[in-house]
Amino acid sequence: MPNGWDGPDPVEASDLDDYELGTRYRANVDLTLTHARVWTGASEINISNRRARVWTTGGAQLGIATLPDDLGSGWTTHAYDAPVEIAAGTQFVVSFATGGNEGAAAGALVADVNSADSALTALAAGSVTPGNGLYHLTPGVFPNTGSGNQSFYGSDVVYELGVGGNTAPRITQMSVTANGALAVATVVVEDDESLVGATYRYRWGDGTSDTVTTHPIASAQHTYTDSGVYAVTVTVTDADGALDYEARPVVIVVPDIGVNPLTEAVIAGVLAAVETHALTSGWFETVNGHEPISRPGYGVSAAVWIDALGPVAARSGLHTTSTRLVLAVRIYTDGDAPPHDWIDPRVTAATAALMGAYSGDFTLGGAVAEVDLLGAYGQPMAAQAGWLRLDDGARMRVMTITMPVIVNDVWEQVP
Repeated sequence: MPNGWDGPDPVEASDLDDYELGTRYRANVDLTLTHARVWTGASEINISNRRARVWTTGGAQLGIATLPDDLGSGWTTHAYDAPVEIAAGTQFVVSFATGGNEGAAAGALVADVNSADSALTALAAGSVTPGNGLYHLTPGVFPNTGSGNQSFYGSDVVYELGVGGNTAPRITQMSVTANGALAVATVVVEDDESLVGATYRYRWGDGTSDTVTTHPIASAQHTYTDSGVYAVTVTVTDADGALDYEARPVVIVVPDIGVNPLTEAVIAGVLAAVETHALTSGWFETVNGHEPISRPGYGVSAAVWIDALGPVAARSGLHTTSTRLVLAVRIYTDGDAPPHDWIDPRVTAATAALMGAYSGDFTLGGAVAEVDLLGAYGQPMAAQAGWLRLDDGARMRVMTITMPVIVNDVWEQVP
């Protein structure tokens, strides 16, 4: 199930006081809140009788969840006693009680922060009264003071789309094909109730979008002006406001431009393709598109980032130069979580699954010319194990895959 916060993780800050810390959200579609999601530091242990709550903006309690005495470090989720239904357009507050130190992401609420599926918005501190990044000096009391530094204090929520038994539509298939500058995207959708009145909004990754209403198979097409790798996303919204979304990369080659610049969109498309392989492997709780400085998640997690870049003479032509882009794909798991004998088998098996996926897809779904598995143009793909201490103190067992990919005709050679 999705969660509301899609901004930076908090970091632990020392504080002698106890608080009720909260975040004010707006539901953009009908939602059912099922769990509190809270971020706490390593000191939040041996603290009893704490709760997480859902409130109206006027301070009426809508839901409550009991927190364990020892919360550990990072994100944890806790079921509300009963689901809380929130209608589209409604603002509400989620909060929890701390027992000493707090987690804060300073300045994270300067602007609105949307959830990954845009169903929920953490509101900018300046757009609501009394602000956001809410707190009260007494745990268990409605947080009615906004922080001056517009912080996010690690109070979040897990939800399901829809209320009153309405289920969200489900995208069962999505394809994007390209022919030169033209892309055609198609989805197949099912819904337990009805697709009558559903809309399908395609975003093409270049700032444009199209909306269609045919079902259960919906298609749209778009002509690009520039070559590159674009992330094509589709959001399907049913008549009751419940939604589902999917994304696919597409490689566009506009004729007669000579080169395919390594633009931000191209790089983002390559990273998205690698993240997609990791997410669909079934091994990972979370996959980050950057190198994390704090715990990326619990269980087995992964992160992807760019590690190196350079020309490839053997793949370059008379007028253009190709590049070898080296990605780092790092697998993480808690180095202190028992049973310790299973840490290395778990991380190694996840690593082997990813390397097998790359071996089976030499172009990452068309995002690159090829994955340089055997090192035809440099060092081959390989993985190295190690230990890592993150900024928040987490001790992680890691395995880092060095993944070289080839992108053709990136730079023009000018005589």
